[in-house]
Amino acid sequence: MKIVRMYGCGRLLKVSSDEQNSGDSNDNNNLKLGKFQIDSNVKIGICVDDTNSNYNLLLLSENDRTLLKKFIINTLLSIIVINKRIIAIDVRHDGQLIKCEREPSVLVYFDDVKGIVHVAEMSQLLHDVNLRMASQKPNSNDERSAFISCNNNSNINNNNNNDHDMSVFDARTEHASASQYFQFYGYLSQQQNMMQDYIRTSTYQRAIHVNSNDFKDKVVMDVGAGSGILSFFAVQAGARKVYAVEASSVAIQCAELVRSNNLTDKIVVVPGRVEEIMIPEKVDIIISEPMGYMLVNERMLESYIHSRKFLKNGGRMFPTLGELHVALFSDEALFIEQSTKANFWCQENFHGINLTGLRAQALVEIFKQPIVDTWHVNTLMSGSTKWSVNFETDDENELHNIHIPFELSANKNGFVHGLAFWFDVAFIGGVATIWLSTAPTEPLTHWYQVRCLFDKPVMVFVGQTVKGTVNMIANERQSYDVEVSAEIGDVRVSNTVDLKNPLFRYNGSAVLIPAGFSNESPSDAILQHASSILFFFSIFRYSININVYYFNI
Repeated sequence: MKIVRMYGCGRLLKVSSDEQNSGDSNDNNNLKLGKFQIDSNVKIGICVDDTNSNYNLLLLSENDRTLLKKFIINTLLSIIVINKRIIAIDVRHDGQLIKCEREPSVLVYFDDVKGIVHVAEMSQLLHDVNLRMASQKPNSNDERSAFISCNNNSNINNNNNNDHDMSVFDARTEHASASQYFQFYGYLSQQQNMMQDYIRTSTYQRAIHVNSNDFKDKVVMDVGAGSGILSFFAVQAGARKVYAVEASSVAIQCAELVRSNNLTDKIVVVPGRVEEIMIPEKVDIIISEPMGYMLVNERMLESYIHSRKFLKNGGRMFPTLGELHVALFSDEALFIEQSTKANFWCQENFHGINLTGLRAQALVEIFKQPIVDTWHVNTLMSGSTKWSVNFETDDENELHNIHIPFELSANKNGFVHGLAFWFDVAFIGGVATIWLSTAPTEPLTHWYQVRCLFDKPVMVFVGQTVKGTVNMIANERQSYDVEVSAEIGDVRVSNTVDLKNPLFRYNGSAVLIPAGFSNESPSDAILQHASSILFFFSIFRYSININVYYFNI
């Protein structure tokens, strides 16, 4: 049996046709479907496949069928409906498609059906459909023309693996996490959230425009293109061709923007993961926005580095460098806020139930959350140290276990409650280097900053050295387990946080200076300000009275 890429799955119950009697999966271990010997005890892969197999099964929901109508020629698939699910049976003979004039003779019954409901699977399906139709000359007016159309034999492939081999992405990623991830980025509202980050979007546009010589008449790849905004910037800078690679279903909307902006001759949307897609040529420059919270969350940096397999020798990566900064911080209010959340579990008589046995566990769970928000720079208790990654030279495997040792000198007396993180990325072009920063001193971005609390506060004095480490261990949930520890004299503090499960604390209010940083009386400043206002109004009133007096005369 040929193993095919799986887009949907279901437990096979029985197969009935003109040639064989119905069989139940409990009675028959192997059921024959065309040339396939199907083990009924395992789930069946459902795919669009470009082999000469007699039958390829494609399981679609009603909504999926409507969505795919725009991308699949009607004659490619013979579609029937079973139990409100659509089964498409592609019937081939000697490599030639046979149009079914009647209901197909083979009916396949499934249980525990999971159709093409995961965005990652949907996008890969669209990608394979495009590759399958590559041998057909596309109509310039066809809706599919914004998608890739190239000859498979000349493609630059992700690797030499067969369809059934696990991709680099699949090997490192839990299926449920990937499905959730691509579904999240498939929403236009999420694309809008990123596009409306003025600092992010404008910095990317300026970095590309200022270095337009790096893009003029060049072939570009946009990894994780989303709405395609960076692809459009590349075309604005003079790019000859842009391959916009997008694994979520927003690839469909990206292609629509390409069509509506009359750029199908410049931008080619490639649905799929960069680890798995194929394109017909090497590229001169790769652009992407792969940064997550603390720079590395979502593990998109690995996909970005992986995309270098498509880069010509001497090609550029935009961004080029990434730097993660670490500093000590003090925030008594935050520490108390988090600590008191567990007090709910201190109740000995909650509806007659003693909850105290879970208080310690609740406190650990609360402190495992990194805090995503922004804060006044005076919250910092030291300068920062940094960890750097060069996207043009470093290996993606180096991101699997990140070790950041630090020695930070306290610049004020007080309690240290944990470590603060932010990142910068640099676009090193032929003309200028442009920086995008998420530092607390810079305008706020949708990345904010991130803080990890220690298990307890520790007192430091000016000039005292705080030594410690940050260990970031990649996990299959497209994130990191972050172990932070520090030593101040004989005192050691530590914590482990789950970067996948942050606390989003920012509420949009103005960032206030921490308590205790006023060296002068704020009330005196108000009095002086009020005196100036009273003096102004006194002069204004006097001038009005004079004018009224002369008017009366």
